[in-house]
Amino acid sequence: MPLSSEVPGGPGGALAASGVIAGPHRGVDELLTRARFIDHHVHGILRGLLPADQLIRQLSESDRPSAAAVAGMDTQLGIAVRRWTAPLLGLEPGVPADAWLAHRATLDNESVGRLMLPEEGAAALLVDTGFQGSSLTSPDELGALAGVPAREVVRLEGVAERVAATLPEAAGFRTALREALAVATRDAVGVKSVLAYRYGFDIDPTPPSDAEVMAAAGAWLRAIEGGARPRVDDPVLLRAVGPDQKVVIAPPATMSCPMADVLGEWLRDTVQPFNEYEKTGNGFSFANYSSDELINTLYFAIDVYYNRKEDWTTLI
Repeated sequence: MPLSSEVPGGPGGALAASGVIAGPHRGVDELLTRARFIDHHVHGILRGLLPADQLIRQLSESDRPSAAAVAGMDTQLGIAVRRWTAPLLGLEPGVPADAWLAHRATLDNESVGRLMLPEEGAAALLVDTGFQGSSLTSPDELGALAGVPAREVVRLEGVAERVAATLPEAAGFRTALREALAVATRDAVGVKSVLAYRYGFDIDPTPPSDAEVMAAAGAWLRAIEGGARPRVDDPVLLRAVGPDQKVVIAPPATMSCPMADVLGEWLRDTVQPFNEYEKTGNGFSFANYSSDELINTLYFAIDVYYNRKEDWTTLI
């Protein structure tokens, strides 16, 4: 199944009419309306009808469900979801949270997917299947809802956890993992690791020895037998899953990490904001965690690109 970006059209009329594509430069708006991109980080969606309380929980990654329930749809994300999805659901953009939730709860998730996913304007979807497993739609199901090709990205830790759930003894873990990875990646377009989320960057990048893997796998399997969740977070096993040089995988690999901290620190050290009066700086940045500052900075960058070519050439 080809992942071609040469797909006619772009985001549908409903999305354009909603005001999502309404920037200060017509050329950028027209480009965004026509553009077709490959969305490289996608998960499947839940199936069926979702009650209001579950819809609210899906808007939060908080480990405190009660706090998410109290905040409801009045978070920044909740307000944005209501604003931009309402026109696609036949509602007014400023619809109150209770009305949005009541209407949304009457629509099964697949029907909403058929309404919203094509409006993304994607040429293809690359679906990480390691999150919530079979409780979410498969890549083929998601692609059918979106009307575009969808291909799988295999999460390495997910494969290890499936192996551990069925493995009788630790001695066979490494071999079973390699065999499972070979099968899982046969038709995949990529693989992904969440090692940095599970442990961090301060980890030995060399593959562990067979003895180390057997000992760590034994402790893990005993914990699973005792009722523990089959979640791989031991650094030895993470090294066996990720940097193991004997696991040869053809698709390209991606590493997910807490980029807000890592990339943020790097950007603060390297990007100097452009000063239009002194003609200094090497990029665009803003000081405060604010949607207004983000939007204003983007508009400033677009204005420099379109209207001050000499300054833009100096910057790049």
